[in-house]
Amino acid sequence: MRALFAITALILLILPSYGIIETKKNLGNNFIGKFEKEVFIEAGNDFYIHFSPSHGIELKEQFFNLSDIEKIALAKSPQWIRLRLAKQFENLGDDYARLIINSSKKYVDEIAFSIATCPADAAPSTQFLYDNAYFIYKNDEYLDYVDVIDFENGSSTIRFKTL
Repeated sequence: MRALFAITALILLILPSYGIIETKKNLGNNFIGKFEKEVFIEAGNDFYIHFSPSHGIELKEQFFNLSDIEKIALAKSPQWIRLRLAKQFENLGDDYARLIINSSKKYVDEIAFSIATCPADAAPSTQFLYDNAYFIYKNDEYLDYVDVIDFENGSSTIRFKTL
């Protein structure tokens, strides 16, 4: 019985993965087409996938139309959040970039993260973002059970003390 099960598993699972047995799927009326593309993307580059019915799939390099102020704010922000922040800057004004530039280094990662992850059409005010970062550190002074830990790479975390 085990031998029969093993042979059945071999036929149904392994052989189709090697292309020996071709499996067909019923894709229904919603199937548009099949497209394949192979491309080498160097480390550190950002690309997006663009599809058009006339040209198929294209990989395009990610470029951002940023002002000089926004570029300075990106340079001050931690590396790990820059891509998302650059995408947000395209939808927000320079006031958010100025907030990062004019803020203390210890507040920058909290502010940059908040800007990068907020809905672009409902971004909080710059004063709210600053106050949020400020009070994280201010509350740390008064709370014995929590510490804000800042790292050299510009990021931070919170360490809780438990009993």
